Amino acid sequence: ALHLLQGPITVFDNGAYAGDARIQDLQPGTERLISYAMDLATEVAPESKSSPQQLLTVKITKGVLYRTDNYARSTTYTVKNSGEKAKNVLVEYPHDPNWNLIAPKDPAETTRDMYRFAVAAEPGKPAKLAVEEERTVGTQIAVTNLDSNAIVIYLNASQVSDAVKEALREVVRRKQQLSVLAAERAEYERQLNVIREQQNRIRENLKVLPKDSELARTYIKKFSEQEEQNDKLQSQIDETVKKENDARRELDEFLLKLDVA
Repeated sequence: ALHLLQGPITVFDNGAYAGDARIQDLQPGTERLISYAMDLATEVAPESKSSPQQLLTVKITKGVLYRTDNYARSTTYTVKNSGEKAKNVLVEYPHDPNWNLIAPKDPAETTRDMYRFAVAAEPGKPAKLAVEEERTVGTQIAVTNLDSNAIVIYLNASQVSDAVKEALREVVRRKQQLSVLAAERAEYERQLNVIREQQNRIRENLKVLPKDSELARTYIKKFSEQEEQNDKLQSQIDETVKKENDARRELDEFLLKLDVA
């Protein structure tokens, strides 16, 4: 069978000239839509909208939170036929492989890039076509990277199981414990720095004072007392650092053992 070579063609509608078009090569048995004229009696008005993101599932495995969300979008086409005869209008809609077609279930045609939907348009009666799509997206994040606002959202979400919520509460409790220890260590370090600054000033003063003066002896006594405070504060810092490290290790072990959905 011969194929139809590409080139210009003239289109007739019921024997009357309708317009000119150009086609590509056509193999036997294939079909193509052609654009040959503008139908001034037909108007197609699209209106698009998106629905809010909807949380579907949440699970935690080995310290990583996995969530799936549903996204939905729709476009409503209003087809107005101002002519005198009924028309079957083909509405083209982009085919995005990342989105699933929900409605209408069965397009009149599907190409690699387009859906085509047939709309029966009666004269003077607007026809509606609603195209609905959705997609499911999965994301993951380390539980330790969740801020307090994100955790509150999960704790208040009905889609999150009690087991996941309890695990998140335990993570919050352990992270709060770490924050308390870090604050204690910072306070000890602040006090230690204050004392060391005072000792530096004492050293400078002792350089210009007679060694056997009353003031020099007072400074030396104070310096010795501060050395004891230094040792105590350094010991408290070391102890707090150990508690921090232990608490952080226990948190990591807790997260690695987590497997809740």
